[in-house]
Amino acid sequence: MDQGTAEFGRTLSLEEGRSFLQALNLREAQIGQQFPLQRVSTGLPYLIVPILHGLENARIAQAGFEATGSAAGPAGAYLVRHRLSESGQELVLTQGRFLGRHSFLFVTVRDSGNEKLDVFVAGDVRLIARGTLGG
Repeated sequence: MDQGTAEFGRTLSLEEGRSFLQALNLREAQIGQQFPLQRVSTGLPYLIVPILHGLENARIAQAGFEATGSAAGPAGAYLVRHRLSESGQELVLTQGRFLGRHSFLFVTVRDSGNEKLDVFVAGDVRLIARGTLGG
């Protein structure tokens, strides 16, 4: 799926990010302070939090937060923007392992010039519910 061009919002200082870390059950020592907490969007905005270790301890500790595979594109764009991955390289992201629904997403971010990063995401989906909306 072509997710379009990534849009980068402002970065947060560590002080500004503390409430987000708390909401995700993370400590300051778990994040990579050489990389910023930053808002990135390919249609839906996400705050990217660079966790160095202890991901298995992260939990949504505050109402109003959600976790979803649609963050894969923004996460990939963040990695390319901050030179943690190369433009055009396929990234393999895993999700759902802590929920017993392990799956893979494949993200490719291409630098199209003028600081624009185009994002493409592929992967399998799993049916977890079926329903009908009535009118």
